[in-house]
Amino acid sequence: MTRSALLILALFSLAACENDDDDEDDDDDSAIASDSGDTSSSGTDVDLDGYDATEDCDDTDADVNPGATEVPYDGVDNDCDDTTVDVPCGDGILGQSETCDSCPADCTEVVIDFDALTDGDAVTTQFSGVTFSAEQGSEVGVTSGAGTFNTSEPNFICTRFVGGAQNCADDFSLQFTAPASNVRFSSVGIEADGTAAFSVRMHLVAGGTTEITVLGAGESFVPVLVDLSTHGAVNAVDIFDVVDGNGVGFDDFSFTTQ
Repeated sequence: MTRSALLILALFSLAACENDDDDEDDDDDSAIASDSGDTSSSGTDVDLDGYDATEDCDDTDADVNPGATEVPYDGVDNDCDDTTVDVPCGDGILGQSETCDSCPADCTEVVIDFDALTDGDAVTTQFSGVTFSAEQGSEVGVTSGAGTFNTSEPNFICTRFVGGAQNCADDFSLQFTAPASNVRFSSVGIEADGTAAFSVRMHLVAGGTTEITVLGAGESFVPVLVDLSTHGAVNAVDIFDVVDGNGVGFDDFSFTTQ
């Protein structure tokens, strides 16, 4: 074979090798592209319930996914939908996200008029859903004569020294055993006319406290209704800073609670 023929054959062999290398590089690039596409195409489905982590609110529990049915009272968002409640309204159980305002069917109205008690009785835990207590050295007691003030007859309450005479001027509180809404009561014997008679502090279920000042109507025989319903659910109510001249009595408490 001539020298020229050998040179041409060598060049052909070199070109063939380079083409083979390019094909292998292309295959590797395709595999890399394919692999990277697989990892970015969708989220993982750890619990294998057919819903990946982008739509499953608990991808570790196959019974929890957007296609599941909400199971009442289990404390779990089974269907991954905040609008379906775990405790339905009207079942007699007040759920964590419910209040007596949002679900009155699950609440009971409590009305307290003190008329079944006897003049002189101390008021503490005789009534469902609430405890009455006064500042140290005082107590809440029953007094006859509420008919004089145009409220339910014959009793009302006011504060007094423990075991002693009434003064109707000390601070006292109502502590509810469950969140209470629509709290209302009447205040009696107020002489103030358009000026402060006493103050009310509400301990809100939502957190914090809020206070109001109750003004007199200038007529001691006309009860002044105190309506706290616009302030939402409360855990407790304090009545304090009684500044009316002869003190203030209270009657006809009502509230809704579970």
